[in-house]
Amino acid sequence: MAYVVRVTTHATRDLALIFEAIHGESSEAAFKWYLGLKEAIFSLEGQPNRCSQTPEDAKLRFLLYGCTRRVYRVIYRVTEKRANAWTCCTSGTALVSNS
Repeated sequence: MAYVVRVTTHATRDLALIFEAIHGESSEAAFKWYLGLKEAIFSLEGQPNRCSQTPEDAKLRFLLYGCTRRVYRVIYRVTEKRANAWTCCTSGTALVSNS
């Protein structure tokens, strides 16, 4: 069953900030990495429950993307047929849940 992936306004803002921080406009490698992050988020439509629950809230899950120093955590919630991406942050950032 395919799920609908919805990127919230907050997550869209986070993605824009990440794009700026990695200089996506001026670096082909950074732009390619950024597109990979977005592709990873939308891959949740296939199997959103494949990722682990967050330690902060069992109703939320997280997808890790990146390697070494630049690992980002995509926080999302799975409902019946939807995966809602809430935020994208570095893996060391604590989650502040607004649920």
